[in-house]
Amino acid sequence: MTWLKKHKSMALVACLCAAMVLPAYGLEIDQSGASITYSKPLSPWRVLIANTDFNDDPVSTSTVTMSVDHTATILVGMPVKFTLGGTAANPGTYYAVCTAIASNLLTIAGAPLEIDDGDLTAMWIGTAERTVQVDLYVSAVYADATNTALLASDMFTYFKWGGQAAYLVAFECTQGTADTGTEPTIKVRVNGVDVCATGVSLSATPGTWTANGAVDIVAAAYDLQRGEGLELNCSTAGGTGDAQDLTVTCVLVYE
Repeated sequence: MTWLKKHKSMALVACLCAAMVLPAYGLEIDQSGASITYSKPLSPWRVLIANTDFNDDPVSTSTVTMSVDHTATILVGMPVKFTLGGTAANPGTYYAVCTAIASNLLTIAGAPLEIDDGDLTAMWIGTAERTVQVDLYVSAVYADATNTALLASDMFTYFKWGGQAAYLVAFECTQGTADTGTEPTIKVRVNGVDVCATGVSLSATPGTWTANGAVDIVAAAYDLQRGEGLELNCSTAGGTGDAQDLTVTCVLVYE
């Protein structure tokens, strides 16, 4: 009997411990631990209210005036979702990532904002789980000529996306050996299309990262659907063509 009571007590403690964690996954457990109610899982996106939390007229294509200090809850690296343009009933939905936050200003990288009063109709901040980092590599000489398929031609490899829909909002590049002439320019491609207009001109200092322009993202091309691929485009070859060992890190945001 003592053994049975001991193990029943241990089971009850385990249930109570679980009760402290499970509600975050949409479960509600009464105080006795005897019943469980399933509810809708908590949303990974926290909504901000236009003209209450933020001004609906962006300061620039990458900055938003904050009406309330959210520096304690909006952190650098968190994903951002927003609606703008289109019609009142069907505005466009876009994705970005927070790159800086102050009491009165939010800075993003990703799809560009529109600088028109009232166009920024809604905004959400996502949890860290809504972002993912993908690293791509090309070893040895890589920029001796322009090339829209560096992974396939230089590395004899391919990248196929197997996850849910995600949006490539930012990328950075570095190299192990700089070109002895001018440095090459790199773009990332989604499903065979460049996601940016300008691309990244590599730093002449090996190991120094250079980011694409904050909102140098083509919103018509940055969505990565299941089954689609990523590639690297050397849009401008190096002056001498002897740059080596390219690394590109991409940040994507899940819907």
